[in-house]
Amino acid sequence: MIKIKKEIFGVDYNDTRKVVKEMDDAELYGWMAGRYQEYDRELREGLVKESV
Repeated sequence: MIKIKKEIFGVDYNDTRKVVKEMDDAELYGWMAGRYQEYDRELREGLVKESV
């Protein structure tokens, strides 16, 4: 879980934390959803490439 969290939200915890503290709930939700969707897309693309 820790590895996946770092892959999705970045490894530089302090910089990410500063950005997140400045967001309201809606912005935070959108940011997290976007990061997860990007991670999921990259993961799926990697799986497709491996199966070819």
